[in-house]
Amino acid sequence: MLVTVRKSRTRSGSTVVRRRVGTTPADLLSPLEAETMAVLWRAPRCRVEDATVLVNDGRARQLSERTVATILRRLDAKGYATHEVDGRAFRYTAVVPEK
Repeated sequence: MLVTVRKSRTRSGSTVVRRRVGTTPADLLSPLEAETMAVLWRAPRCRVEDATVLVNDGRARQLSERTVATILRRLDAKGYATHEVDGRAFRYTAVVPEK
């Protein structure tokens, strides 16, 4: 099933993600992006270092911190997550609800 996501900006500058009814956000993401979103849903305001530890928990093949940072940045660009600056670190939070 091909599903398209449309991301648009409102006049106030906020991002709106529209998706087909009956799909969950995890259906529209790659497996690794969905796994990372699950971490953001469990641990909001998560730093890259913390997300890396949580994503790698129980994985046979560990992901580097740089890989997780790239995934988080892509989720932010797609409108699924947002970030705030905390000193020199970014804290990521899920924008789209889990269900």
